Amino acid sequence: MPVTMDASGGVVVAKPAGALGATLAMLLFVLLAAWLAWGALEERKQAALQQRLQAEANGIALKVEERFRGYRQVLRGARALYMASDTVEGREWAEYVAGLTLSEDYRGIQGVGFSRWLTPAARLELEARMQAAGLAGYKVWPAGEREHYSAIVALEPLDTRNRRALGFDMFSEPTRREAMTRAVEVSEGALSGPVVLVQEDGVAQQRGVLLYLAVFRSGFSASDVATRWRELQGWVYSPFRMDDLMEGALGRFTSDMRLKVLDLSPGSQPALLFDSEPESGEGPANALRYERRLVLGGREWLLEFSTRPDFSVGERPLVELGVIVLIGSLLLAVTWSLAVTRARARALAIVSGSLRQREAQYRAIVNLSHEGIATVDQRWRLTYVNPRLAEMLRQSANELLGTSFCTYCPDLGDELAGERAERLRQGNGRSLEMELQREDGSKLTVLVSDAPLVDADGRLSGATLMVVDITERKAAERRINYLATHDGLTDIPNRARFEELLGAAIARAARYQHSFALLFVDLDHFKEVNDSHGHLVGDALLVEAVKRMKSCLRASDTPARQGGDEFVVLLPETKSTQDAERVAEKIRAELARPFEVEGCNLNISSSIGVVFYPQHGRDADALLRHADEAMYRAKSAGRNRVAVCDAAGEKV
Repeated sequence: MPVTMDASGGVVVAKPAGALGATLAMLLFVLLAAWLAWGALEERKQAALQQRLQAEANGIALKVEERFRGYRQVLRGARALYMASDTVEGREWAEYVAGLTLSEDYRGIQGVGFSRWLTPAARLELEARMQAAGLAGYKVWPAGEREHYSAIVALEPLDTRNRRALGFDMFSEPTRREAMTRAVEVSEGALSGPVVLVQEDGVAQQRGVLLYLAVFRSGFSASDVATRWRELQGWVYSPFRMDDLMEGALGRFTSDMRLKVLDLSPGSQPALLFDSEPESGEGPANALRYERRLVLGGREWLLEFSTRPDFSVGERPLVELGVIVLIGSLLLAVTWSLAVTRARARALAIVSGSLRQREAQYRAIVNLSHEGIATVDQRWRLTYVNPRLAEMLRQSANELLGTSFCTYCPDLGDELAGERAERLRQGNGRSLEMELQREDGSKLTVLVSDAPLVDADGRLSGATLMVVDITERKAAERRINYLATHDGLTDIPNRARFEELLGAAIARAARYQHSFALLFVDLDHFKEVNDSHGHLVGDALLVEAVKRMKSCLRASDTPARQGGDEFVVLLPETKSTQDAERVAEKIRAELARPFEVEGCNLNISSSIGVVFYPQHGRDADALLRHADEAMYRAKSAGRNRVAVCDAAGEKV
């Protein structure tokens, strides 16, 4: 029986012109409609798959970019350590790298190292020094005469792979040299092209890349290229094995996509860096494809994504096709009114089932999410809480429902309720970093993002919240910052941090017409202790010496390590040079007492230079220079004494 639709969407039943003819006509109509619908559904499915491919690919690209930003931050911390100290001992470097917990927080990185920039004469001196430090057979390689050398002097963790790289002159190899040159000239992280790492032993060999950051002498600020090369100390760098790198960034690649990463080197064919399916050839011809370009450390990478056959599983429009066939069968079997009634009932059942299924899927996703998710009404009272957020707040979901979310995030109260409602009504969500306060008083650092929640009529009914716990990430950032500004042995500020504190003290004293004193402390006979008893005893002696100096100081005074056995002490709000002399004399007397360290009875003393702001200088360089000169005057006068700088010269 033929059926048609009127302009209002109603069903019109036409009387048959003959049973067989009407049935055949309807059958042809149904088949034609099914064929057209199938084609349209296939096109829509392909478009949806392409959108899904792009979304997942962009997410993967974002993960790679975020991972490289993390690696670059690691190298910046390492560069700060080198630029803050005249020398970085091997054990100090090893402790610094161990503190970064690379295997936990930065998976995929093979290590963090330092390559020193050398002249031919300095190369021989370095080889002798490294051999004397216990690295028997240390040589700069490959052999040969060159105008300059670079030599790997530190690479942690110092496992079997990384030990092979010690002494290697990376500047001698063209691909590495290009990246190292770019790191010096732009003073930013520079990524190399593909290389075979010297750590490879021929077993399960992978392609590799290296990330460099140039290290200049402390206080360097010139921007021209020639000065950069003159002030260059070397490079902090990290080597990466590409398969390990991608696994660290993405986890084991079990997606229903294939990923290939190519380096687009200027003037040459793209070089393959990574292939998640290296043995699969070119893949099926009908696979969907998407390309994304990334610029990492000055290199352009091409990420090529292609789908596997199982990418479209679950995407076939079988339900929609079934509805078409069902309606056609009903049109052929029953009268027009009964067919419409049954079709509508079946369509409603299908839609309801689909909605229930999707609701169950979304609920499972929300409940299993590693992020806190909640909904609130317009007064920001919680109307839904997923298990993760309840776990964060250490309360059950039932206890949380109906309470104000602002109770746990007081910072949300900074935005007026009316302004917040207007912002959400305009469809503008936002993300804020804030403290999440539990009922027991403990706190988490979280990133709270909100988005408008509307009812069936499109009116604002509340908001959807996502709460991400970033406590560990913030703690890691603070730990890196602390390591970059404090001496790893004595746990007091390093030279870079002290220069910041001294600058602040000068600005504060100049503004409020205050005065302060600066002590320059040098330990006498410390080198003899190191030579006689070894570095372990020497390090322990430095720690004990700092403890004694601290015992002579006020809470507002700041000691710092300049390097080696030299220390400086900032005495703010000091009224006169006599007050500063008394503190210096207390320190001298304490350091002159015998030490018992690691079972050894040790005797050292100290030579201390004293300067006073503003009499002896109005800037940091002048104060440090005069304090250093006064200290050397004390040392020249016989050591174990205090020298004060005055207008006529130092007095001891």
